Amino acid sequence: MATLIASAAVAGLRNISPRPQQMGTLPGGPAFLGGTPVLLIPDNPTGEELVVRDEALRLFAERFGRVPEVITWSQRTNLYPMIWMGTFSRLPALAAALDSAGYGGLGTPLHGEEYQLLVQDRRVLLGGSDLRAVRWGLFSLMELMADVMGQLVADRVYIRDWPDFSKRITTVNAMVRTSSQTAEANFLVDCGYRARMNEIEWNDGDAGIRDRRAYSFEQALLLRNKIKNYGMALTMSVDKTAYQVNQPCWQEGIPIRGTLLKVGSAGCTVIPTSFGSNIISNNGYEDWTNNRPNNWTTHSESWYAYVSRDAVVKRSGASSVKFSGFSGTSVTPELRQLIRPGAWRAFKISFWYKTEGYVGKIRAFDQGATIPYNKSTSWYGEFPTPTTTDWTKVEVVFCTFRLDSMYLFIGPYSATQGTVWLDDVSMEAIEPEKVVRRTDTPLEVYSQRTNLLLSEGIDYRVVETGEYSYDRYVSQPRFERLSGGRLVVGDTIRVNWSWAFRYQGVRQTNCFSQIEPLIEYQDRIAVLDSVFRPDGFKIHINEVSYANYDDACTRRNLTPGALVGSYCRQMYQIIQARRPGAPVRIYGDPVDIFVYDPRAMPVSTRSWTPGMIEQLPDPVEVMAMTDYSSNLDSTFTFLSNSNHRSVLAVYLPLDVQNWLTYVQKAARYPMCDGVESYHWGGDTSTISSRIAELGRMAWNSGPYIMHEPLDYSYRPDTLVIRAEAWSDPFSGYLSPTIVSCQLSYRLLPSGNWTQATMTPTATDQYMTQVALVGPNATAFEYYLTVTDSRTMTSKAPADAPGRTFVVALPLESGPAGDLRHEEIPHRTRTTLGNTLLEWEERSGALYYEIHRGPCPEFRENSPTIVARQSTDCPRLMLPVFARREGETDAYQVFAIVTRPDDRPGRRAVMRK
Repeated sequence: MATLIASAAVAGLRNISPRPQQMGTLPGGPAFLGGTPVLLIPDNPTGEELVVRDEALRLFAERFGRVPEVITWSQRTNLYPMIWMGTFSRLPALAAALDSAGYGGLGTPLHGEEYQLLVQDRRVLLGGSDLRAVRWGLFSLMELMADVMGQLVADRVYIRDWPDFSKRITTVNAMVRTSSQTAEANFLVDCGYRARMNEIEWNDGDAGIRDRRAYSFEQALLLRNKIKNYGMALTMSVDKTAYQVNQPCWQEGIPIRGTLLKVGSAGCTVIPTSFGSNIISNNGYEDWTNNRPNNWTTHSESWYAYVSRDAVVKRSGASSVKFSGFSGTSVTPELRQLIRPGAWRAFKISFWYKTEGYVGKIRAFDQGATIPYNKSTSWYGEFPTPTTTDWTKVEVVFCTFRLDSMYLFIGPYSATQGTVWLDDVSMEAIEPEKVVRRTDTPLEVYSQRTNLLLSEGIDYRVVETGEYSYDRYVSQPRFERLSGGRLVVGDTIRVNWSWAFRYQGVRQTNCFSQIEPLIEYQDRIAVLDSVFRPDGFKIHINEVSYANYDDACTRRNLTPGALVGSYCRQMYQIIQARRPGAPVRIYGDPVDIFVYDPRAMPVSTRSWTPGMIEQLPDPVEVMAMTDYSSNLDSTFTFLSNSNHRSVLAVYLPLDVQNWLTYVQKAARYPMCDGVESYHWGGDTSTISSRIAELGRMAWNSGPYIMHEPLDYSYRPDTLVIRAEAWSDPFSGYLSPTIVSCQLSYRLLPSGNWTQATMTPTATDQYMTQVALVGPNATAFEYYLTVTDSRTMTSKAPADAPGRTFVVALPLESGPAGDLRHEEIPHRTRTTLGNTLLEWEERSGALYYEIHRGPCPEFRENSPTIVARQSTDCPRLMLPVFARREGETDAYQVFAIVTRPDDRPGRRAVMRK
């Protein structure tokens, strides 16, 4: 009885990352491509085609140390191994050659960025729906090739591949003012390209500046050209969210109330609050009860295990607090103290720390003490902490905003080992600084003695003592009494002022009651568009949490979110006026009503964002933020219902094990177009691998199928269908399993669809048999469906049942004796530890069979068969599985020939 086998794929394709959507091996051993194959490209190549050509030459030189000769289509001959490379539209003969092969729908691309790859003996066909797809195909081809004694060999495979998401974005949050910033920006771009990301989002704080420094301007242009040469789209932002505090127009005037100053002969000095010069109780950790510092508590009772008194290591006084006992598991045993400094006050907080063998950080922040403010947090900073250091001082300024009472947190953060000591915590009122001088931020000075409002220019004056001088901004003011006024030396004054506060020590809030930001934004967009000509624009508005304190909210009867949205709409209109139709993306936290951003103020409602999205034009694309959204499914639904497309923004420092859940959520929403990676700079040691991992997930999250379509030369009685199927763990994310591998098939012309469960036969290997019943079947049509434990499903062909495999069947069944095995001599040689068999071509042979052992069995599923080779490949590099350790293998080569009345062979083709 004759049996027809669809063989399983070998392991070579597993080297390709990201995994292809559709892939399989072909009959025969490795394809030989000679010493240096010729690269064939279209006639009259365009500039972009020449860039891709150069990329191919670079990859060959980098991997194999030699560069192929390049010819165009009209120069072709058939005398040497060739790699055909181009788009289907520019090289129609390439599409025709792929189509004629009949493997898995080759020749007709159906997806954006789809590449198709077919490795034959002495010829490789690489086509793409666009030039970006050709680049991705080049990456895969490099993984299939190897240099053996100066000769290039490649696995015989076919691949159809395209990404699940049309947008795969790497964010670069870096300016290029210094060499280190430039290196980081280039590093991120390179990481994105290697991960097959197709877009760079560059948030450059200097973008659009007319008088940009020469070095920064030169490096920015070089980076822009690199991105374009990589074939990646470029989206840029010019928003001033990352600017230094000396940019006054973009600062919100934070109201500070009741700062007390003592009038002196040369100026005024700050008076301590009613609490004294230091608000903190037991600030030196001198007083303890039951081994716990008085006035200090921990957020969790278990954290006291890491806290102890140290009377030996101390900066001053009798003792300090020691944090120790970390066992390798990250913990954050911060101490907290309830304080009541009063609302709308400005303070300076300082403390001293010492470390020994410490791995972790130290951080400080405050949190509201009562509902609803207990969901409000202001971060002073996570401070870089040397492993071992002597006593070091940390000092920051902060605002209490509307919090009359709060918890102050200070201590180790993400500690895993070593020891930390803290001592001498101080919280003191500060003198006015960075005072905003605008019509909507009046400066009020009262005499405590008379309780009268004093007049500037008559009773007192404000002198700038700092390095910078601005019309409406005083960085370091000194208040001086004027002769003849109502103040005398020794008086106390009470000052209400507005602070240009450096929120989080990194960014500033945006002022939406002034027109200056939009005027400057318009100018910067014009400069950016003229110089860099990006493909799209980013509105990077997120530090807007104080917008409800802006007079414009009350004046225009808008919610904070609606106010922000109205300005973002104007920013969008500025972009469209400059570049009609340009795509625009916006940062996610001010848009999403499901956002939980602990920086948001006020916190009287769960979110300040309602009303924002109604202000945005529909074409604006919104980032769905993994690190801020409280429910991504709700976020995607909300954005879709609001008629806004979105991208999933994955914060790279988050736990990698959650990423796949995010990506698979995003894939379920048709209006989510892509995945974006971002982080805020700094440590890049793990960023490369994280971008690569996210790129793999965004391209194809699995499961994966490798299947070789049926190949035969006579009508069988039984078909054996084999496939390899698996899912990737993605950095250890819950090692997945295949829960179902199904074969769907029917006999043509009139059979019904039938399902059969494929049985696991080995690791990742599945098999089932189908008997051919009746003489009237002309073809066997089938496809495979695999489901993994994550409930994700894949098919082969990838777009089944729209496309299927179809095997044409001869009308008659012939006995096994219709095929004759004719042994032919061969020679064996060893090449770099591998065994190579070679033989002379046999005229009239249908194909060759290589058997192992002295007693070959001549049947389709014979256990002695090592491989079958096509007639144009009289050689075989023995695969690893064909060699048994400790055994002397004898190989025999047979030419399979037919009698004159035998029918020619056929293989599976694609049904559309």
